[in-house]
Amino acid sequence: MNYADNNCTYTEEYEPEHIYTFTGTVINTGKEQSVTVKAPDLFKYRQGAYIQDAFPYLSPPEREFLLSGHMFINEYEEKHPIKEERTYNMPDIHDMTSDAYPSVSEVLEMIDQANCEHKDMEYQAYEPDTNVPEDYHCLDCGKQFDIPEPDEDELRGDR
Repeated sequence: MNYADNNCTYTEEYEPEHIYTFTGTVINTGKEQSVTVKAPDLFKYRQGAYIQDAFPYLSPPEREFLLSGHMFINEYEEKHPIKEERTYNMPDIHDMTSDAYPSVSEVLEMIDQANCEHKDMEYQAYEPDTNVPEDYHCLDCGKQFDIPEPDEDELRGDR
């Protein structure tokens, strides 16, 4: 909240709940803007919480205003403001980097597996002496498959 701390004025109210209202000029529009936050949430932010976690009830443009003084709102939203409260569930950066997109090698493997007809399959029986697990996979693309159940009729010789 660098911009709000250094370039905005604020008011503090205690009733009906403890809130702070930061007011300042939006850098990219020149318009005056006020953003109200709850005092316990401001405390969470000051203790190191991500801004989207501390103020989930603020829109991304409102949070950006508190941080940088800029507000990026498209023209439609400006002409047709949403009256109901919106909730934005922003993932933290750790969630985004670990599983947002597959790696290039994972994509190439998925393409190979999608194009493979899985004609050359291999079953590996469990080997307790070397601790090799039971496995069933395609030798062409490497895709793992569930190990098929044995055909009971064939085992009994009914066929």
